[in-house]
Amino acid sequence: MKRNLFAVLCVALCCVLLLASCGSQTPKQTAPVSAEAFADRYFRATSQLAPGTAGSSLRQAQAEYEIVRFAADGDFANCDVPTMRDNMLAGWESLSADEQAQFDEAFYGEGMWMTINALFENYDEVKGVYEDAGVAEELAKLVKDENVKASWDTLLANSFTMGNSES
Repeated sequence: MKRNLFAVLCVALCCVLLLASCGSQTPKQTAPVSAEAFADRYFRATSQLAPGTAGSSLRQAQAEYEIVRFAADGDFANCDVPTMRDNMLAGWESLSADEQAQFDEAFYGEGMWMTINALFENYDEVKGVYEDAGVAEELAKLVKDENVKASWDTLLANSFTMGNSES
């Protein structure tokens, strides 16, 4: 009887330890994106747009693709958000006042962020301009990827609140 009780207790202990170890696994986090990458690949992606000039819609389509690609490469859905925010803000602060104004105008004023959001919702309806810009095939893959969408959402949310909170 004692031997059976001991065996049952050992099995129960093993089960408890096994279950406890399952909950302690750390989720995968990606390496943080540098401040320089934020400056060059995100904020400066809009610097050559010149709205209202010849070819501006193609340049905008290319910039939107580059920003979605940046969100995918940064894997912001699986990053350390406080570090991401710090690097984003440092990248922003490294820009000139003119570069900051260009980003603000294109991204917020011209509504680039809304256009990028729409890509994830109804890409097939708007893909023509991306075909003309030569990025349609790759962009189609990106906007159908749930992790890219989550990374874009994280990037966008932190863009709106950049510098407005401690973390």
